[in-house]
Amino acid sequence: MFEAKTSRAPVAAEINPVLPATDSLKCYLVVVEGANLGAEHLLLKPDTVVGRTCESDILIDDDKVSRRHLQISLLTGGEGQRFQAKVIDLNSTNGVMVNGRRVKEAGIASGDRIRLGNTVIKFEARARSEVDYNERLYQQAVTDQLTGLFNKVAFYKELQQFASIAVRYHRCFSVMIIDLDNFKQINETFGAPIGDNVLKMIGFAFVNLLREQDIIGRLQDNQFAALLPETSIKEAILAAERMRAVIERTRFTSVGCTSHITASIGLAEFPAATKDLERLIIMARQAMQQAKKEGGNQVKTLDMITH
Repeated sequence: MFEAKTSRAPVAAEINPVLPATDSLKCYLVVVEGANLGAEHLLLKPDTVVGRTCESDILIDDDKVSRRHLQISLLTGGEGQRFQAKVIDLNSTNGVMVNGRRVKEAGIASGDRIRLGNTVIKFEARARSEVDYNERLYQQAVTDQLTGLFNKVAFYKELQQFASIAVRYHRCFSVMIIDLDNFKQINETFGAPIGDNVLKMIGFAFVNLLREQDIIGRLQDNQFAALLPETSIKEAILAAERMRAVIERTRFTSVGCTSHITASIGLAEFPAATKDLERLIIMARQAMQQAKKEGGNQVKTLDMITH
């Protein structure tokens, strides 16, 4: 007697080879269908939340994706482990599917496809030796080599992505333009190598002063920019004032040379000030320039200037 064959999508355990544990792998989520096609997200934490708001570790621009849709938890173990991670549905509205089958929780291995809303992400576990070279190339492309922050191109790319999401979901964010006051004098007094070391320390300070979800980049020389998701202009003023005060109090020492630095910071809010990104940056920069004209070491918005 013959049994009729039924057609169904294979599940993870049936289609994936046995791979070593995640301590010898680097795990990624790659967008293979939906917005931001081709984007790769390295899983840096044991538990990573995927959703459509900045509360999530990985942000997906998709109306059908819940605010906190699913969690990817990396697994550890010895050689021969079948699954490298598990996916957990965080009570999402539209559910989670792995290789075409709806799940609440399931083990996943390299090559498995996860659907959330209209987006499909592929889980990939790659041997560390295979990805180090590509990662170095990527880091060189997006990183300011002196400070380790985002470079100008990468920062503007992040800005465009956040603007798209903010428009779709009626959210806000604020932008800072930060210029170091009298930095030219440091280079002239102590030399460019000391100035470079000061910029490195300033970049490190910015990272520690901002939240994990904030984006910070170096635009040029001694000018930086920060993007603060889900932050109104009033909240951004408070954050900028904290940053300004800490920089003012800090003495930056390099090779026995101590520098006193202050910062002029200009702010603008999206979309309250404008929905045009170029105009948004111009407004924040104009506010920063006004702060410098008034003696520096200040936080300004265009509203402060016109009222």
